[in-house]
Amino acid sequence: MKQPKHIKVHLNKNKANNMRTKLIIPGILTLAISLMFSSCEDKMVLTRKINQPVYKSKQEIRASFKKSGPRAMTNTGKIFSKGNYILITEAHKGLHVIDNSDPRNPNNIAFYEIDGALDIASKGDYLYVDHFMDVLVLDFSDPTNIQEVTRAEDVLMYNLPQRNNEFPRGEIDPAKGVVVDWEVVETKDEVSSWEAEALIWGETDVIDFQTAMNNPNADGSFAATEFEGAKSVSGSVTGKSGSMSRFITYNDYLYAVDGFKLLIFSTANDQVALVGEHDLWIDAETVFILRQKLFIGGRQGVQFYTLDNPEYPTYESLYSHVEACDPFIADGDRGYLTIRSGNLCGQTLNQLEILDIQNISFPTMLESYSFVNPHGLAKAGNLLFICDGSDGLKVFDASDDYNLTMLDHETGFTAKDVIVYPDLLMMMTDNSIYQYDYSDPSNLVLLSSLSITE
Repeated sequence: MKQPKHIKVHLNKNKANNMRTKLIIPGILTLAISLMFSSCEDKMVLTRKINQPVYKSKQEIRASFKKSGPRAMTNTGKIFSKGNYILITEAHKGLHVIDNSDPRNPNNIAFYEIDGALDIASKGDYLYVDHFMDVLVLDFSDPTNIQEVTRAEDVLMYNLPQRNNEFPRGEIDPAKGVVVDWEVVETKDEVSSWEAEALIWGETDVIDFQTAMNNPNADGSFAATEFEGAKSVSGSVTGKSGSMSRFITYNDYLYAVDGFKLLIFSTANDQVALVGEHDLWIDAETVFILRQKLFIGGRQGVQFYTLDNPEYPTYESLYSHVEACDPFIADGDRGYLTIRSGNLCGQTLNQLEILDIQNISFPTMLESYSFVNPHGLAKAGNLLFICDGSDGLKVFDASDDYNLTMLDHETGFTAKDVIVYPDLLMMMTDNSIYQYDYSDPSNLVLLSSLSITE
């Protein structure tokens, strides 16, 4: 594995073990256990703090869409650029709308409350946003007054909101509704000694969570995954998203990756309707389209499809890698994927892999490069832009697959995802948007940084 020129790579082989220790020990220290044995059964009362689910009914969620004034941007989901506007999802909370007519002076104009919002796609004047178990269609013809148009109900498995990792996750009961948040509370559970031992040593849930996980609501709208949390403009796509999106449109179709499934929606006649689904070999995280080819990045690899018939994508191949978080983009006959470690990603590997995808039935790796914690990425000509997490934004000359050369390195933030236009780069962090002029790729010029506040 090579390192790009002029990159200092800080790898810690014990990172995963250290991370696990940090997650488990605080939970252990907060446990107060009192033993209460009854009759001849080995039972005890376990007193501990947990993340208790906060529920809403589907009716409450579907009534949650509304406009409000600008809000704090504290936990960004995905970035999307449409015309003169930048759209940022606040994970599971809603949509920030920024007027970017002047990239030197972006103007935060509104926030739209959308429970469960993570991903965005667009066609014409319409936006498609996940709304927990639904796909919500919004009219964006007037960005200052976005209106709900329609929705496809009960078509998605919803992602669980982020929680406080210092404490385990409590039992989830799908019959109570959709989990929209968590509240740290102290609970007492009567458990057997072996169940108590499992809970003490870091098991996340009380006894019946596995049952709940394997038996969702009748409509299948519950998924036991947590948000951790690329597009080429093709077909009739009228917006551009970062490399970490699960949604993308192509002609009259919306593709959404949802766990181990690819969902296909028709967007004809200003409607959205589920028309097909494909089982996947990977736990999918991202989608990308280039020249009638659909690329699905996931924790175990990348799946390749052709779109000769958009309603029935044709499977071509699977490129496998170690289990890790994996956004993927393509440019010409090259594919670029970043693999990173993290709470939900597994492994300790952090690297970029460059693939030969001239024949997507037989993709092959050409070269790999070590990074700190690579997230989103983008390509413009021979330039490759990589958001390397806490090590900032890195710009490379990628004209030689076997000899990446770093041209610029911007630091001082945790870079998450990036969108590039000719000479203009938009980068998202946890709570800010940075925009650069990269006409001189060896000397990026900061045009603006916007941190949305109350």
